Amino acid sequence: MGLRKDGLPDIVWCKVPKGKITLDEKKGTFRVDAFHIAKYPVTYIQYRSFIAAEDGYRKKGWWEGLAGREDQPGEQFRSSTTIRLNMCPGTTRWLFVAG
Repeated sequence: MGLRKDGLPDIVWCKVPKGKITLDEKKGTFRVDAFHIAKYPVTYIQYRSFIAAEDGYRKKGWWEGLAGREDQPGEQFRSSTTIRLNMCPGTTRWLFVAG
């Protein structure tokens, strides 16, 4: 759950098949496309590799269609548990493609 020999995060991806999900309190049933999710939470070291990578945090393509990001990462260097929610999609896109 750290880094591989090539410096990229060692992520165990689990495929979630497409299907339907029913939400509690009569919120409805929805179709969900297949997707992948990391088996374990992203660690501080793994997130930091995204910040440091030339094709990581600063690559604008990871942020297309998202609310936005800071031009320079700041407090994200603390703990992976304090990453802002809007940073997660870009990080996940890079992890999935890089890994």
